[in-house]
Amino acid sequence: MQLTVTVVTPAERPADGTPVVIDVRDTSRMDVAATSVNRVVTSVGALPPEPDAGPEAAPERDDVPEALTIAELEVPDDLVDAGALTVFVHVEAAGSEQITAGDLLTVQSFPVVTGADELVVEVIRIG
Repeated sequence: MQLTVTVVTPAERPADGTPVVIDVRDTSRMDVAATSVNRVVTSVGALPPEPDAGPEAAPERDDVPEALTIAELEVPDDLVDAGALTVFVHVEAAGSEQITAGDLLTVQSFPVVTGADELVVEVIRIG
């Protein structure tokens, strides 16, 4: 299944080009660490062109002005149907792959739901 993830924030927008890690995790087992089933690294401001906009379209989207980034990921149908997948996002605003003060993170669960091909994920600044 193709999943489109839109990352938004109520916090101050980080600079364009700031790394964004979107990780779809199998969270079906509570007694072990979640495993990544698909991970994409993109950046703030990286938006696909509007549908049917043509190959020369600018990477700006009027329909999602608050979006930090939009990414498309392939996720396994069997895990979606089992309700086993959750999306985690880390905006590396502090400039480190490690989670540090100033970064933006998901602070609640954003499950991938059967039949939904789009998910809006909110990130909050920490520290």
